[in-house]
Amino acid sequence: MYQADSVADLVLAMQLFGKSAPEADSWFIAVGHGGVVAVANDCGVDPRLRHEVRFSLCRSGQFAEIEKLAVSREGTETKDLFGFIRFLRVKLGDAVPAPFLQSLREMRYSSTSKGRASVHTGAESLGAEVLREATLGGADPDAGPLTACRIPDEVTMDVNVYEELPDEGYAMEVRCIVDVRFEEAGPAFSLIPVNGELSRAERDTNILLKIAVEKALQGPGMADVGVFCGSCLAKH
Repeated sequence: MYQADSVADLVLAMQLFGKSAPEADSWFIAVGHGGVVAVANDCGVDPRLRHEVRFSLCRSGQFAEIEKLAVSREGTETKDLFGFIRFLRVKLGDAVPAPFLQSLREMRYSSTSKGRASVHTGAESLGAEVLREATLGGADPDAGPLTACRIPDEVTMDVNVYEELPDEGYAMEVRCIVDVRFEEAGPAFSLIPVNGELSRAERDTNILLKIAVEKALQGPGMADVGVFCGSCLAKH
């Protein structure tokens, strides 16, 4: 098996391998979970022998974090707004829409300045009354800046499924539910991926990758190579 670092390298390896081992024929390529695999049967020597060129793909850190939230179905939960902001900044980074993060920061600032939040006593959690007003867009006409701090029901993250692919052209939108619950100990924030969003993002990425592979196969002797979305199972 040969390891390539990009789609272009994979096709080049196939071409070079074909020159050094002309008995290899019937190339086909599978694009799926874990990467791109090009396989050729060595029919001239042993029909059970196959040659592989692989472009391995790993989950991006941001996509992996969102997958963890989907597994638990409870999302990430903190007992204060500050911890939720910290999670978004550290774990998801630039995948978080700037307006959403800014609205959370403004809510923290305005609720602190309003005087009804417990931060004035040294605690970090916001009072439920303040948070409810912020979630509703500011029901109190005296709330000041809170009237502009609406927490949406959903937020859309722009993430790459695979670490090795560039952001441009491969970034996928993943919708997440923003869940706010009011508890005695303080408000709890959760971020939960909408059902089906992660599998759709992976499927759409694989389709784009398949198209990129097909374009790279326009060279001599490569145009007839079959490309499909799926996985090559290990031989037994």
